[in-house]
Amino acid sequence: MGCTGTKANKAEGDIDRYHQEIFAAAQTGDVKRLKDILDELDRRKASTTKKEVLNMGYREADGLTALSIAAGKKHKPLTEILASCPEVDVNKPSLSGITPLLMVAEVGWPDILDILLHRGAIVDSAPSGKRAEENKIAGSTPLIGATKYNHPECVKRLLAHHANPNHQNQSGISALMLAAEQGFFECVKLLVQAGADLELAPSGQLALTMNLCGQTPLFCAAKEGRTEIVKYLLDRGANPRVQNHYGVSALWIPAQKGMLQVVELLLNAGAETHVAPFGNLADELNITGWTPLYAAMKSRKFDVVKLLLKRGADPNAVTKLGSTPFLLASEICDLDIIEACVEAGADLDFAPSGPDADNLNITGQTALFMATLKDRVDVVKFLIQKGAHVNVQNRYGVSPLLLCAESGNYELVQALVQAGADVNITPQGELAEENFLAGQTPLFGAAKKGHVEICEYLIQNGADVNAVTMTGATPLYTATEEGHLDVVRLLIRHGADVNRSPKGQVARDLHIENQTPLLIACMRNHEAIIRHLIESGANVNVTSERGSSPFLAICQHNNVELARLLIQHGARHDVEAKNLYDGKINGLIVAAESGSFDTLRLLVEAGLDVNYKIEGKGETAGRTPLFCACAKGFQDIVEYLIDRGADVNGTEKSGLSCLHIAAAMGHADTVRVLCERGANVDQQFRFEEQDVTAYDLAESQQHDHDIKIMYQRLCLFISHSFVNTIPTYRSIQTMNEVRKGLQSLVGAQLVFAYGDQHGSHARLTEDIKIDSTLASRTIPESYDEAIIPLASDVRLRERYANFENKVRFGRILEDLDTMAVHIAYKHNSPQLIKSINVHPLAIVTAAVDRIEVAIAHMHIDRDIRLSGFASFVGRSSMEATLKIDQDNNGTWEHVLHALFVLAARDPRTKKSAKMNPLVGLTEEDHTIIKEGELKRQRRLAEQDKSLFKIPPDTAESTIIHNLFLNTISPSTSIFQTRPLVENSMWMEQTTLRTMHICHPEQRNLYNKIFGGYLMRKSFELAWTTASLFAKQSLSTLAVDDIMFQRPVEIGSLLFLSAMVVYVEDNKIQTRVHAEVVDIHTTNRATTNIFYFIFKTKNNTQQLGNIVPKTYAEAMMYIDGKRHLH
Repeated sequence: MGCTGTKANKAEGDIDRYHQEIFAAAQTGDVKRLKDILDELDRRKASTTKKEVLNMGYREADGLTALSIAAGKKHKPLTEILASCPEVDVNKPSLSGITPLLMVAEVGWPDILDILLHRGAIVDSAPSGKRAEENKIAGSTPLIGATKYNHPECVKRLLAHHANPNHQNQSGISALMLAAEQGFFECVKLLVQAGADLELAPSGQLALTMNLCGQTPLFCAAKEGRTEIVKYLLDRGANPRVQNHYGVSALWIPAQKGMLQVVELLLNAGAETHVAPFGNLADELNITGWTPLYAAMKSRKFDVVKLLLKRGADPNAVTKLGSTPFLLASEICDLDIIEACVEAGADLDFAPSGPDADNLNITGQTALFMATLKDRVDVVKFLIQKGAHVNVQNRYGVSPLLLCAESGNYELVQALVQAGADVNITPQGELAEENFLAGQTPLFGAAKKGHVEICEYLIQNGADVNAVTMTGATPLYTATEEGHLDVVRLLIRHGADVNRSPKGQVARDLHIENQTPLLIACMRNHEAIIRHLIESGANVNVTSERGSSPFLAICQHNNVELARLLIQHGARHDVEAKNLYDGKINGLIVAAESGSFDTLRLLVEAGLDVNYKIEGKGETAGRTPLFCACAKGFQDIVEYLIDRGADVNGTEKSGLSCLHIAAAMGHADTVRVLCERGANVDQQFRFEEQDVTAYDLAESQQHDHDIKIMYQRLCLFISHSFVNTIPTYRSIQTMNEVRKGLQSLVGAQLVFAYGDQHGSHARLTEDIKIDSTLASRTIPESYDEAIIPLASDVRLRERYANFENKVRFGRILEDLDTMAVHIAYKHNSPQLIKSINVHPLAIVTAAVDRIEVAIAHMHIDRDIRLSGFASFVGRSSMEATLKIDQDNNGTWEHVLHALFVLAARDPRTKKSAKMNPLVGLTEEDHTIIKEGELKRQRRLAEQDKSLFKIPPDTAESTIIHNLFLNTISPSTSIFQTRPLVENSMWMEQTTLRTMHICHPEQRNLYNKIFGGYLMRKSFELAWTTASLFAKQSLSTLAVDDIMFQRPVEIGSLLFLSAMVVYVEDNKIQTRVHAEVVDIHTTNRATTNIFYFIFKTKNNTQQLGNIVPKTYAEAMMYIDGKRHLH
């Protein structure tokens, strides 16, 4: 029993070995190897074994036999050997149903095809079943396969063996359809001669899904422009009127594509020009009702259009959406085609109508209307000559004359008027009213746009200069509103009423009732028009529905000369009007609110009361000119009004004082003036059920981080006594003070003690229990800022200056790191441990998410401001948002924006420690915190998508593959010599390396190497690497994705390696790898990976390409591309 089992196992092993050997031979085309195996099998004299081996399917190759594999690989000699073996089953299908005959037919070997056929291969065998359907090969016979790949000799031999020329695959496609569509003329002739059905077309659900139903061989040939095949099929009786299942005819697609010869052949054979698509699918494609003429017109195939028109195509055939070929021609505005359509009987005055036309806003638009829209004078004149109606109106009532009057086409206006266009025609009806078009004459349209020549021509031809629109506006009113002085003069010269104003319900709804041209001119500050209207007799004391007047309107523009002019012509300077809250106001209020100092002074000198109060019951009641000026921060007006006796402690209706509103709005200089002039800093105002002072209001408004310092100044101003002196608010701290504060906060040693690897902080806090109940903190509580005083500290400039006498960006990176830690400590500031006065947490930088640089080169002689706040806090880590600005003549100019991630540690256990939660007080706060959480989630997601975890996606893999192929010699395809394409460099050739000994001088608060120092050194190496590659000095664009993976110990050797990993346009992505070596153990460990993005100073410059040579470099290339984007 044991021996028998052993022999059986050995036989099975031999069969498997032979099977694999034959598979390898079939894959590679190794004829010698195959013959050796066949000889060995013959020597065994076991025909069963040989037959079994030769007909076994290979599961990893869809169950194909060796014969099919050899044929598929186009190894002809080997295929021939296998096909001739009597033991080979020539009909053995793969798992998908592919037979050797189908494989050979597709490859196109007629002699091997003959061998298989003579050995009994089934000529019409075809794949079937679910797997074949999934692979889209079900029903594909060898004849279809041979036709598909244009092997006419194979087609001929298969037909000689009675292959069915009308067999259809799973989609209903026959060999003749394939040959006709692909233009395989020889195959077409063979199939037709063998009796292929000329009218056979796909049908059934699958064909319907694939939009193949009804496509006969002629249809297939016609749509692809196979002229020779179309003629051949037509000569043999193919039906030229065939349509697919949604009404597209054999003529339609050639017409659309401009296939003139095919179109002519089909027309000569009797194809119909009126057939158009229909049904749901045509609706989805928006082609319902498109005749071949319309399709050709839409595609601008004008030679086909002319041919179709000559053959009787209807230029008036209406599509579902209401258009016609003639209307489309008018929209395209090709005069030759329009003339051809008219000659063929086009209806000149046809216009679209119905719901679909309404939706497209083309209802009522005739050919003349279309041509007017396009400003085509030649087309309009031709259509007029042929009798087109000139007073047509679209669904909104707009006429061609109104269109061209508004667009400014004088020649078109002239042509239309000469042809009888009504110069006073106006839009009417519900739609015109809804769109405020009703009553707008062509003169109104021309006046609105300032077309003075057109206005004059229309007036000369009878246009009414005082025509009124539905809103009550006249041409003079709209010309005045738009500031067209020449049109205003023309209209007044021809009798326009200068005092006519809008009236009626519509005017009241729009709040323009009784607004005369002079009033609207004053509101718009059109000085020349105002002067002309006054000279022409305009009423200077007219009042609108809301009580406004020309004088009040001009008060808001600080145009004192116009104010004097109005007064000289009788305007009342003490006139009053209602505001939006129904409070009564005068010119002083208007001037104070708008900052019109000169006008306000004129009114005060004219005797108006500086303590005038707004009357009424609205929310503005009780406000004075001084209050209005304080609310807007107009300091010059505030000082002037106080000098003229304005009450600095007066309040509006709700009790809000001038000092209250100035403080709440953040006007620091106004607050200072008010306090100097006796404003009561203790005066209270009832706000949110509390009595608050101006100080409280200023402090409560500190939600905007960019203006926080301004509110700090306000609070200092207000809280100062202001009895005898003007205070000077304290200077902002310097970065040096920030560093000293951090040293004190953690009890850092000023002198390094060798061997103290943990620092004094851990020792000082070792017996302290950290409070686990942490109070919530707000964003403003963490906000702080500091100055680098480069303007005043000349010695400090030496530390920050680079070789171009600009600020060293590496030093800025160090300061950002320090500032981020400072912000973190400020957010997490508990009551300091009194016995030792140190902070119980150790806070370190964990990562730099992103630094985006707006100004690459900072000036060395200007102060720099760093500011920041906590923008998100997790359990033991937080995000700090930082900003750098530089002084530019008294204004802070934005330089960069940065995001740092910081982590808290218990200095005794080195484990993570909880941070104070962050809560929002305002809507802005909540938005900032939400964005911080999203950024945290994005960082985690990007870690999961790391190339160390997930391979490159399809697009990235294609990039890598193409980079590889571009460096392989096309003639030899060998890897030993890999040529670079022009203007390229190997990635490895850009590499620069440096080494640093980590001395105590560069230590941080915890006796580790300072993270800012690591960033500075890495940046300087990266900049050097990129600049050498670009052969020029570069600007910094961004710093991206720095992870502090482990601390760097004092005494370590720090190795930095920089490489250009990606280039795009004028941007360079540089990667720096930081690694430390322990001197005592020689152990190596990666501490950081830095990404820096630089750019050339010339934004249009194109740099050379970087090409990776190894797979590792390719990964860095893809990683660099991801970071840049």
